[in-house]
Order: sequence, then structure tokens, then C-alpha cells
Amino acid sequence: MHWTQKAAIMRLSAGLPFGDRLYKLGQKLLGRLCVDPMSRLPMQVEMVRWLVQQLQE
Repeated sequence: MHWTQKAAIMRLSAGLPFGDRLYKLGQKLLGRLCVDPMSRLPMQVEMVRWLVQQLQE
């Protein structure tokens, strides 16, 4: 999605009652918000380990 489309949707939802909830629901149903953030945790831990190792060298 182009950033201008997303900005327009955010502007529209900001003007609606409960717009924040509607926006989050739309993200969950149509966007990438449905992914469980805990599923990415192992990869993030590996990235931190790699960064620490690079700083120690």
C-alpha cells in the first residue's frame, strides 16, 4: 500500500468515533497485524547476539 493511501485511511479513522479500534481491526483483518509478535522473538534474539558479537570484534 502506498503511504498516501495509508495516511488517508489513518486520517479518516482518526475522525471517527472509536477510529483507533476500527483501524486496528482493519490491520488485523487485512494487514500484517495478525502475526503473533512472539513468533519473531527467536530471530530477534539471534540478531541481538550477532550485533553484540560484531561490537566485541
